[in-house]
Amino acid sequence: MGWVRITVALIFSIVVLNSAYAMFPNQKSYNSANTLYVATYYDFTDLNFFNSTNIFEQKMKILSLCFDSLLDYTPDFMIYNKLAEDYEIMSPPEGNDTATVVVTLRKNVAFHDGVELKARDVVFTYQVLYWNRLYREKIKCLYWENATWDRWDRCGKSHIGVEAVDDYTLKFHLTAMFPLFFYFTLEVPIIPEHVWKEHLIPANTNDSDDMTIDENFSDISATIGCGPWKIDDWQPFNYTTLIAYTDYWGKDMTVSWVGKDWPLYPKYVKRIFFKYYNTLDVFVLALRLGEVEYMLSPMTPGYYESLKDDPRIGFEINTDWGFTYLAFNMRREPLSNKTFRKAIAHCVDREYIVDRVLHGYGINGTVPIAITNPRYVNESAMPPEFNLTAAQQLLDQAGYVDSNGDGWRDLPNGSAFALKFLIPTKYYDPIMADTGRMIAENLKNIGINVEEVYVEPDALLEKIYRDMDFDMYIYHWSAEAFPENYLYSLLHTSCSPPAGYNSEGYSNSEMDELLDAMICEMDDAKRADMVKDIEGIAVEDLPYLTLYYRKNIEAYRQDAFLNWISAFGSIFNRFSLHTIISFGYPFPEPSFLTADVGFDYVNLTWQYENYTDVTFRVYRSTDGSNYSLIGSVKGKLYYNDTTVVLGVKYWYFVTACVWDMESDRSNIINVTPGSPSPPRNVKIWAGKHYVNISWDPPAREGASPVIMYKIYEVITNMLPYKCPVKYWIVEYRGKVPATQRYFNYTNVENGRKYYFFVTAVNGVGESPWSELVSAVPRWLQDKVENLRVELKEGYPYLSWEYPEPPDDYGFEGFVIYRSTDGKNFTRLAITKERHYHDLSAEEGKQYYYYVCILINSAEGPPSQTVKIFVPYEMYPSYIFSAWLLVFIILVAVIAIHKNVFENY
Repeated sequence: MGWVRITVALIFSIVVLNSAYAMFPNQKSYNSANTLYVATYYDFTDLNFFNSTNIFEQKMKILSLCFDSLLDYTPDFMIYNKLAEDYEIMSPPEGNDTATVVVTLRKNVAFHDGVELKARDVVFTYQVLYWNRLYREKIKCLYWENATWDRWDRCGKSHIGVEAVDDYTLKFHLTAMFPLFFYFTLEVPIIPEHVWKEHLIPANTNDSDDMTIDENFSDISATIGCGPWKIDDWQPFNYTTLIAYTDYWGKDMTVSWVGKDWPLYPKYVKRIFFKYYNTLDVFVLALRLGEVEYMLSPMTPGYYESLKDDPRIGFEINTDWGFTYLAFNMRREPLSNKTFRKAIAHCVDREYIVDRVLHGYGINGTVPIAITNPRYVNESAMPPEFNLTAAQQLLDQAGYVDSNGDGWRDLPNGSAFALKFLIPTKYYDPIMADTGRMIAENLKNIGINVEEVYVEPDALLEKIYRDMDFDMYIYHWSAEAFPENYLYSLLHTSCSPPAGYNSEGYSNSEMDELLDAMICEMDDAKRADMVKDIEGIAVEDLPYLTLYYRKNIEAYRQDAFLNWISAFGSIFNRFSLHTIISFGYPFPEPSFLTADVGFDYVNLTWQYENYTDVTFRVYRSTDGSNYSLIGSVKGKLYYNDTTVVLGVKYWYFVTACVWDMESDRSNIINVTPGSPSPPRNVKIWAGKHYVNISWDPPAREGASPVIMYKIYEVITNMLPYKCPVKYWIVEYRGKVPATQRYFNYTNVENGRKYYFFVTAVNGVGESPWSELVSAVPRWLQDKVENLRVELKEGYPYLSWEYPEPPDDYGFEGFVIYRSTDGKNFTRLAITKERHYHDLSAEEGKQYYYYVCILINSAEGPPSQTVKIFVPYEMYPSYIFSAWLLVFIILVAVIAIHKNVFENY
């Protein structure tokens, strides 16, 4: 019957969907190549990313794309620089600092309104966001008891120890060690002072001039950051659009992860259109009909079962970075009683939730942290098992019995009570709604009077974190990789709202001591053990009961975009958004096709970005005109053709394919089995009006000896490395016999860059191209001048003259050669200095030297040769020892003779 209801709902929703489309002014006809259409079935009601009450998950995902931080980390927790160009820890720290960290900002970074980021903006960010409970624990290590630090505008004093040294340099003054400083503190989103300074309110410290942001500020300018995306339009409960920020500072920058370089700026998608749908049925139907390409919220298991066989829709299933929990208001009776809370815990059938509600797409809840980082999980901490009989026994023993005969249990003093149980609406999250209903039914079955109140998420968050008007509630906590930060805010006594998120009023001195020690513990293993101890206490005290860890079922149109990548528990992340490519986008062809040729095989290789889901088709011809498909490979950048015949010339090209879409062809190459392999170690030297190219013989001559080498020039107005090979203009420049492995080309202009490759030719055919080499002829001398040598501290000291080469000249240094006979020279050293002290020279030997300039891995002509003799020391130790021994022997001989004569 469940599938019937879903099918009927989808059919009925077609009518609703058709009428709903009139709401959206920008349909897919607007631009299908660079626009990603995303479905959301609950919209956010404000644009303030720092509104600590409205922390609606979809809102935070979208708005986070607008901001950048000083540092960030990859999914494998490798830190990389963002707005910070560099940072260092001062040794020793300044003044009374526990640690001092100096950060240098990148220059020419602009906010979305064009204003340049300066150090003052960073100071402003940290000094005002400390008082915001979303960031207090991240910035706590910078809080000083006495407000002695200059405020960001130098118009007062602040408790927060951050100061601007100049426009691009900052100092962070830590009062305590914070092990996750570089992960948390320097990952705070930077906001513009010129926007937010008009939207501040006093922090009410009574002893400083600190201010904090107005969380009610919700203008579109509240989203101005210096991230790669910016808000273009926002129509509440209608649509939201993000566009790529064209003046983004990191447009050409990448970060390395899993062996690949990922762009910080979107390569293909330049616009994201978030459509709002007011029912889950229409939300899912929009994906099925292709009106959207991604669902921002996880799909329910029921819909997944009905859609998983649709070949147009792809799914990614990840364990969520968070947990769903039941919370108790411990300020109120009877929830202030741990026995009562334990009885409620016995009423939660977590196996039922995972098996029946989540259809197996979840894990039984235990501890109040995300389990994606297993090193922190206390596997021995287990909450009470589902047992209604045990729950009734606990309540009876504690005096919670029906004293007035109305069918509901009363307080031990006989007073009646009814619990207000806040549950998200089924429209917002059907899993939490069904879970809440199941728990409420079980509570009623054991005589607890409970009122189920289904609330929209924004109203729910206000009741929890602003008004604290609840007895119990169910919600989902979106966590981070490191639980140290949010555990403190959830469980420490000092973090009761508005200071933090301990809305339950939980207080335990043992817990507070552990939390305080945890955030300062620098030993990772010890800190992880502390986290486990904290989990154990929390499971015992039950301010929260972790219900389940969901497995997010993310759905997307795999016939619309490819190259999605899972990171941080979701495929909706910057790594995906900056690399996914639409089938409506000009589909890139493979590049740099080349071949390794043997007697009976041709091994083709090529280049392509994000090739995992791409199928490559290989085409071959024997006349250069009529091509046929000979094979294909998926997710590989090579193909070995073993159906070739020795001596027959073949032409090849490769295409990239996804679904029914095929790219343009790659560059065409022609090879002949039995021909040589390419020349090796090709080097180039540029002098005054000439270019000299040299190489080593091929690794394989092929079916017959090499008879000649051919030299070609690549002519292009772009860098050949950035220009598809098929657009290269290749011109033949000459040939030399097999006995000559260099080529001097004089038809060049100074100041222009030249590109060349070389091929080898035997009696069967011509080899594939060698590697490409380049050089720029300059009005610079070919070799060093005035080479001199002298003894300095007993060793040869060489010096010479050579002008400073330009930055793009390919200069790599000077090569020093040495000989002891003036004929057989060996490479001694490479230096970029114009002098060299040969401390390896031995005494009593004559040495010969010459120096070459090294440019683009090629050596220039040798300088003149100089020679010098290294004499022995004036009184070498071994000579002195020998003379001393002779002297002792003579004295002994004389003494013996004297004694003999005296005896006579």
